[in-house]
Amino acid sequence: FSGVVYGVVTNGSNLPLGGVQVESESYRDACTTSLKIGGSSPILTTTDAAGRFRQQIITESISSAQCIRVIAHPPTGTPVPVEATGLRFRLYGGGSARDDSIRVDVLVP
Repeated sequence: FSGVVYGVVTNGSNLPLGGVQVESESYRDACTTSLKIGGSSPILTTTDAAGRFRQQIITESISSAQCIRVIAHPPTGTPVPVEATGLRFRLYGGGSARDDSIRVDVLVP
């Protein structure tokens, strides 16, 4: 099953951060209490000059109760995770326009 995660990575001054690597993961229920059941394809993508990213998540479950974790890896400092729910996964179609999407923005301190 698949879905799309997109968003913008910004800094504490609300300025977009280009060149930040981002990955996305899916978990059966809560991100902190369950096993990972899916991830982004490709695993890492890099934000553009406006801080934007877009990734497809491939998962083994159609459940919309999945927790989505987006992790930004700034060039310096520690990775920054943000969690969200509500993405409705659909039968994998190889990047089909039918995929549901969810916006997850990441603020890097």
